[in-house]
Amino acid sequence: MAPDVAFEVLQTLDGDALFFSIGTDHVFYVTRELRASQTGWTKIDLSSMLSKNHAGAAVAAKSFTLSQNPQTLAFDLALVVTVAGADFLYLSLNNSNKAGAWGSGVKWTMIPFDAAGAKAPNPLTIADVYLLNIPAVDATGSPAFQVCFVDILRSATDPLKLLDRYYIQPRSAPSSAPQWVRQTLAVDLAAGSISSCLGHRTDDYVPGIYTFGTIGNKRELIFTPQYNYFRPAVAPNTALLTLPAGATAVASALNSAGDTNLFVAATAGLYLFTPDNQGNEATASLVVPASNIGSNNILAGVSSLAASTVGSRTVVWGINAQGGLFHVCCSAGSEATTSAWSTPIPLSSGVERFAFYLNTKASNNVVFAHLSGQQLLQLTQDPVTTNWARRNILLPATAVNDMIQYNSFTSHIRITNDNGVPAPNTPVMLTSISPVTVYINDVYYVLTPDVPIKATADFAGTVTVVQETQSITAVNFKITIPGPPSVSASIDPLSKAMQKLSSIKSGDDLSNVQITTATGTRQSLVPTSVQPSDKNAAASAILQLLKVKDTLPVDGSPKTALLAKAAVAPHLLAAVPASKPLPSWSVTCGKNGFNYQEGDAALQRLGIPKPNKSLALMSSSLTTGSFDLGSSIEILGGDLWNYLKQGLQFIESFAVQEFEGFYHFCVKLGNKVYNAILDCVSAVVGAVEFVFNQIKVFFEDLVAWLGYLFAWDDIKRTHKVLKNILKLYARRAITSIDSLETSINNAFISLEDKVNAWAGVKDPGETIGTKQMTSSSVPGSNSPQSNWALHHVKNGTSSADTPYSQPNKTSSALDQVLQDLEGLVTQEGEFIKTTITQIRTQVVDNFSSLTPIQVIQKLIAIISDLVLKSARNLIVKIVDVIKIIATGLLDLLDAPLHIPILSSIYKQISGDDLTILDLICLIGAIPTTIIFKLTGGSTPYPDNPHTKAIISAPDFATLSKVLTNPNPLPSTQKLAFAKVQAAAGGQPVAPTTEAITTAALNFSAYFASGAVAWFAVAKRASPVPSPLTRYLAAGSYLMYVAPNFPSSWPPPTTWEAIMNDVVTLVSIGKTFADNTAYLSSNPKWNDYISPSLESVINIVWFFPPCFQIVANSAPKDSDWLSLASNMSFDLGGTLTLFTSEKVTGVEVAAAVFVVAEALTLGYGVLCCGAGAAVLKGN
Repeated sequence: MAPDVAFEVLQTLDGDALFFSIGTDHVFYVTRELRASQTGWTKIDLSSMLSKNHAGAAVAAKSFTLSQNPQTLAFDLALVVTVAGADFLYLSLNNSNKAGAWGSGVKWTMIPFDAAGAKAPNPLTIADVYLLNIPAVDATGSPAFQVCFVDILRSATDPLKLLDRYYIQPRSAPSSAPQWVRQTLAVDLAAGSISSCLGHRTDDYVPGIYTFGTIGNKRELIFTPQYNYFRPAVAPNTALLTLPAGATAVASALNSAGDTNLFVAATAGLYLFTPDNQGNEATASLVVPASNIGSNNILAGVSSLAASTVGSRTVVWGINAQGGLFHVCCSAGSEATTSAWSTPIPLSSGVERFAFYLNTKASNNVVFAHLSGQQLLQLTQDPVTTNWARRNILLPATAVNDMIQYNSFTSHIRITNDNGVPAPNTPVMLTSISPVTVYINDVYYVLTPDVPIKATADFAGTVTVVQETQSITAVNFKITIPGPPSVSASIDPLSKAMQKLSSIKSGDDLSNVQITTATGTRQSLVPTSVQPSDKNAAASAILQLLKVKDTLPVDGSPKTALLAKAAVAPHLLAAVPASKPLPSWSVTCGKNGFNYQEGDAALQRLGIPKPNKSLALMSSSLTTGSFDLGSSIEILGGDLWNYLKQGLQFIESFAVQEFEGFYHFCVKLGNKVYNAILDCVSAVVGAVEFVFNQIKVFFEDLVAWLGYLFAWDDIKRTHKVLKNILKLYARRAITSIDSLETSINNAFISLEDKVNAWAGVKDPGETIGTKQMTSSSVPGSNSPQSNWALHHVKNGTSSADTPYSQPNKTSSALDQVLQDLEGLVTQEGEFIKTTITQIRTQVVDNFSSLTPIQVIQKLIAIISDLVLKSARNLIVKIVDVIKIIATGLLDLLDAPLHIPILSSIYKQISGDDLTILDLICLIGAIPTTIIFKLTGGSTPYPDNPHTKAIISAPDFATLSKVLTNPNPLPSTQKLAFAKVQAAAGGQPVAPTTEAITTAALNFSAYFASGAVAWFAVAKRASPVPSPLTRYLAAGSYLMYVAPNFPSSWPPPTTWEAIMNDVVTLVSIGKTFADNTAYLSSNPKWNDYISPSLESVINIVWFFPPCFQIVANSAPKDSDWLSLASNMSFDLGGTLTLFTSEKVTGVEVAAAVFVVAEALTLGYGVLCCGAGAAVLKGN
């Protein structure tokens, strides 16, 4: 969301934001923070409907104001619109703040000018409108009191722009009394020379208005009651308040008694007129003296000021002369006590406008700031760690290619059964250490410590949690599977970053750190201009800070809060690691570089004092943000880290020292020492980031090192390899269709001999469940980056589109074949169902506890009769269907695809438009490249002639020759593989391109299994799946069956390889046929014929891998894993008939579908294990 012309903000009952603004299109909007939505925000037009009140004329929102009842959070709105050059006033009062109240926007009431004895200027020009909601402050149940003032130009042509001021009397019932009432003033006010705010003084019977600015010829500050309570016909008495020298801005804040504190920003600092000190000639008290950091006076030249009291806190925000947004706070009721106020600290620079609120739920600051350069940010202070989080306001996209890029901590959490197989659709609950906004499976939520968010793992058992960040700090959270028994996991998004940080022990370690940019170039993390001595000092500081981290609660919670709770529950102390105090240390900064020293003496020389206040006093003072700690100034860590990021040039030194079990980070700025307590992990990380900044290593560099940037050049090569393999194999599946019937007949003739000759093979004794568990932990396979493309496919498909339209082919020949198939399926129906039932009860239900040989033995006994007697005729008829519709069947693979994020990213990295086949290959290429680098030590396809030959192969025969070429790999890649094989205990076998490609196709199939399962869910959810869903389902199936391709190069000669190749080709053809326009809309095909055929195909498909293991005299780990993966694949496919609601009923079909999906995902897991075994030489 870009900044609008004007904006203000309120909060909901849950503490969420209501962002009101006038857009550049002159429409008045509210942008609601909306939990459980896609982007977290929704924008509602609140003004365009007013056109009907003006005969359909155009309505332009000019200005607005708002006010909120601090007790009920109900709110009032005042809106000025311009129609045909004249202004109109609208009010909307007592609006409910419940989420359901937004269904129809707000109800507006026009307030036409009707002042007694006055004629409306022509045209009416409203200069300003003010609104205040004063809540009931006693137990009488009296309603809130709304106050509204309006300034209008006395004459639109007056060069002096003199104003007349009115207050509005809202009507609760029909009345003839005027609503506009003139407030008589003794002075003239001019538009553009004043600013005003509303308030209420102690013991006054009516509220009034503060006016600040040039009044007459003098700069003055006055307060005028709304009217004379005792003599309404007489003008109210105006109080002239004594202005502090150099006053530039004012703001008022209602207290709990319904009275207002009036704040004034002036040269000497922030002044206060308390509610009982606002009479004539009253003098303000200086409550926050001017504060200099270096040569900058933070409170100088304040141009904008805002204040609020909510609950136990009063906060004042402002923009100073340098465009710095600052804030100060104190406990409510202590506004007049100078020592109660925090130290003013700038939060951000280059701020042009802001709005804020104090969150009633979390008791923290939430600020919206318009930064120079047309950026609008929401800044939220963590109430637990005090860190500041910055994030964009994301509105629903209006076009498929709309996107915004940001850094995030992404946690990919996989929920599995005991064997490591994903558990689909598992309910979970999430809480966090402190409130934090996240996206859970692409839905916006606010996690909190106390109220669990209920969510559901997706079809792949995945929960993806994304935290937007602009620092290297993150909020820990907890995910729980409800019981009984319940299972929980604590998630630390920083864990991997901390592992890398802990490797820094010396300056040499820093020098050796290399980062890779998105273009694949390598560079040093620390600029070469940084001196070795500076690197040594920084490394020592980082090492010591990480030692401090080890003394803090591992869940990220503050040690202070934990100790307070431990007073009641002593067992909580177990979460605080025991440790001996660490020595004090310091680092000097400046033109002479860094100098690291240890010991208290060094701190004394630097003028950094020792803390001298008790923990109890320190903790109570922290509730307001600061206190004088000895001769240093204690401030919140989050405020300090945020300020130190602003590129300060006057940092003299910094240090860490222990006092009463807590470590204090002290930094000397000019002649002042600021002190923040390192009482939680995020505070330590903030200090670490500060140290890196001092050696010119900034956030973007740390992301490249501690986070992850895709190596797109390597990924693109993998993508091109996969794309050509899939395309050529798919083309072969269609072009070989005419000769396929002969191959099928020959294969089935040999099958009978194979079955009769089955003699079994030695059972190694390891169950499939054990293999699944081993396969589920392949390095990188469950990382967020490997799952990045699949994540965006799942979340973006509903918004995707393609201009491609598949022809709706039909013919009498096709109808006849379908009729024949229906007859065959009906004839064999009960036989097929009986076979599937036996497979389900004897094999599927116990699959993970069986060994592969036990599965073979059971299956041969169950399926042999069906395969030998009926399957051949059914499969031949499938080939007849494919023959008829084969022309153009593969065109969908080259169809352009517009899908959020992925299309834009692909265009950036490749220069080409994304197609359906490109997307499917991207799903596989990203994780394949990542996993290869982790398990194989190098990219799978280096930039060399051999890779280019694979990419450019014109046909499948040429491709087969290139892939089976025995030429060795480049020496660097060969050494990387040998190192990995040795570490895994495998044989140091020089890998071949064929082995690498076999592994790559297995890794890709793991992620394709997620896509296949996802599109199966999408198709099932819609009575008539969209064309794009059908195209993507067909395309993803190609990658899903890709581990079968290697048996086809070179051309297969054994029965097992031939049979596998034949069934693979038939299955691909059938899948593409299933997703054609004609067959996908044919109820008989969808409900009965196709599911029956799918079951039969997969029953037949059991045989090739079974007999391949028999024919293998020395099967390796990868062979057994491939066999297990094929079994999982085929069992899932065999159940297809029982997933049809027309066959088994709604409930049974739904239950079987879930089992089939789990087997689909289990196939992917085992494929991943098989690929890893190949790379390890096993």
